[in-house]
Amino acid sequence: MMRSFIFVTAAVALSACGSAAPGGPCSTAGFLCFDQVTALECQLGTWTALPCRGATGCQRTGNTITCDMSANQESDSCASSAVGSGLCTVDGKATLECRNDPATGKNSLKKTNTCMSCSIQRNMTTQKDEVVCQP
Repeated sequence: MMRSFIFVTAAVALSACGSAAPGGPCSTAGFLCFDQVTALECQLGTWTALPCRGATGCQRTGNTITCDMSANQESDSCASSAVGSGLCTVDGKATLECRNDPATGKNSLKKTNTCMSCSIQRNMTTQKDEVVCQP
């Protein structure tokens, strides 16, 4: 089972915000909210737009950015910190995993399994959420 990845959370210095926009140059680490449904991450010197399609979208609380990816779709960009993590598709019929494409250096969600049902369950031993795909 892979870990679920529903939220992107990272501290960002306020000075990193500047005039950040998708595709624009950057030289900082971390995330920021571009708008209510889009987070930005500085990847390879460029601000990359990360969709936050879930109900709570992109939110900033203090210096913490939260991006709800629970409704994201295959091929959506995903955060560097999410590589290897997974989530269920909105219809609950497949799993998606954030993967890095070595040729481009970009991260995106790839369909990894088809399921009769997919759910996120808390592992009481590890206290982490896990994606469970029922064949």
